[in-house]
Amino acid sequence: MHRAYNIIRQTPPFSPLSEDEFTAFKRCTSTCNLSEHTLLCQSGDDSDTAFILAEGKVVELWADGVVTHQKPGTILQPSALLSEESCAHTLVARTDTEVIKIGRKAFLKMLQKQQLVAYVLLEEIAKELAHQIRDLNRCLNQLLQDNHCEPRG
Repeated sequence: MHRAYNIIRQTPPFSPLSEDEFTAFKRCTSTCNLSEHTLLCQSGDDSDTAFILAEGKVVELWADGVVTHQKPGTILQPSALLSEESCAHTLVARTDTEVIKIGRKAFLKMLQKQQLVAYVLLEEIAKELAHQIRDLNRCLNQLLQDNHCEPRG
């Protein structure tokens, strides 16, 4: 088994999967070794591939800040699995990095076949989106307080 899969196999949400389920996941994905400064996706570009970080450091460059990812199992560019929208940010490897690539078509096929790993990935994406919404809500509330505004609604 490739090193990236060995790492991911030990991390939630992949660790609870059976061997058969994890093997099905491996059949639908591929690994990729990235050198430092490698661009994974550029803001505004089309994207139909998500990346699962196995090891290394990847930064997300947004218009208003930077998010650093180092935790194995982190899904990078998850929206690529769910929609045909272009990248909202830029992803760059900051160290030599290893990722597992999964394309939208492969993901949708896994969903169609009702493979457990597809639902595991959906749950992780939902958790990340909920986390981002909470962060945005916290920032918005702080801005409203700083400007002495009352929230509507």
